[in-house]
Amino acid sequence: MTKKLPIPLLLCASSLVAWHDPVHELITRAAFQSLPQALRQQWAAEAPQLTARYCLYPDIYANAEPAEKTRLKLFCEVSGRAIHNVTWKRAEDLQSLEYLLRNVSDAIRSRDGATAAQYAGTLAHFIEDSTCPAHALTPPDSPLNLMRDLLPPPPGKADIRLHTVIERSSPEFDLGSRSPRSAGGTAPEAAASLLDRVYAAIRVNRAGLIELVHATYADDQPAMDGSRVNAARAGAEILADAYYTAFSLAGAVAK
Repeated sequence: MTKKLPIPLLLCASSLVAWHDPVHELITRAAFQSLPQALRQQWAAEAPQLTARYCLYPDIYANAEPAEKTRLKLFCEVSGRAIHNVTWKRAEDLQSLEYLLRNVSDAIRSRDGATAAQYAGTLAHFIEDSTCPAHALTPPDSPLNLMRDLLPPPPGKADIRLHTVIERSSPEFDLGSRSPRSAGGTAPEAAASLLDRVYAAIRVNRAGLIELVHATYADDQPAMDGSRVNAARAGAEILADAYYTAFSLAGAVAK
């Protein structure tokens, strides 16, 4: 797969860049395609932009020129704070999720597919970055320096960038016959449920981090891909339920 946007994704100055563009696209597409057809149809015109551009909004926003930053601020900030990855400050993370769910839902209710899909793109990025194995120790240790201290790189790999290598790709996947489900009957209830699942997915990533680092040092691609695709699928399932919930809150899901 090729990258869709000419934006730098390996910027050392940014500690928040996680999955590369094609993986964001892969996860967002899997989540979107698992929605019932009637719901997918409502965003049919926006689907290509959702998977190729909108799900990258937080990365674009972080590096945007002033005019573009001003335009994207509505989709990428809440209370003067950028929405990008969980902070592990529960009140802030709940605020981010609730803000995005409410705005996606409100735009669906208003039949404004373009606005809904742009908020949905930021929602995708927030969930996808947070559940990326390379972000298992983010925000305090995005480069995974702790893992380098615990497991020093072998000879010849002293300069390896664990974060960059781990986040690089994921095998193709879809959600098969899995049906998305509502995360709650109100935005606050849904945000709390979704956040608990995001935190749980991160803990799973943390539990497998030592094994993943060993595989990375050994260039064991099958083992690395196993960890990557499991994390990507977990993120896609959470995202699919977030989208379904937004449609449900908007009254767009048939009872």
